[in-house]
Amino acid sequence: DTYDPTKFESQIYAWWEKEGCFQPDAKQQAATNSKTPYVLPMPPPNVTGRLHMGHAIFVALQDVNLTVKEEEIFGFLGPNGAGKTTTIRILTGYMPASSGTATIAGHDVFRDSIEARKRIGYMPENDSFIAGMNAVHFVRLMAELEAAALTGLERAHEALFYVGLGEARYRKVGTFSTGMKQMVKLAQALVHGPRLLMLDEPTNGLDP
Repeated sequence: DTYDPTKFESQIYAWWEKEGCFQPDAKQQAATNSKTPYVLPMPPPNVTGRLHMGHAIFVALQDVNLTVKEEEIFGFLGPNGAGKTTTIRILTGYMPASSGTATIAGHDVFRDSIEARKRIGYMPENDSFIAGMNAVHFVRLMAELEAAALTGLERAHEALFYVGLGEARYRKVGTFSTGMKQMVKLAQALVHGPRLLMLDEPTNGLDP
């Protein structure tokens, strides 16, 4: 069936009411008072498929099956809400799957997630910078978090020059344009020399 946001929302509310999640005025409060939101749980998971992420009412992924070979470029194509970002977040360990298996460079992303993540360079769709930090210090911090502490600063300089931000590397990231912030995110994904590079909406804000 075609996804209908209004129908989906009404189904979620019906499930919340059935489970007794609402206090007498909780629905009205959640809709009108954004300063004190009423946090409610999601429905229980519905476990099916090889790689699956979903709930009893809405399924985000179903039976995803793919293999990416070394030196291969692989792209996810689909409309908003198709599950592209969800797939990337599951593979990078930021989100659990309801069921299924996945390996990166021979390491299970669920059972051996630390070793799998060491081999991943991840460029997220949303900005996640530290306020007041300049570009080279931010990328250096990312390198050190990836166990490249002894050469973190040198790698940070190299990565920023590689993406075209060598002259701006001492500027605070908060002063950068959208396209420049994209370049910083790419640099931090490359800085530790990953075997697998995952880019989520990498061309946002970039010149044609």
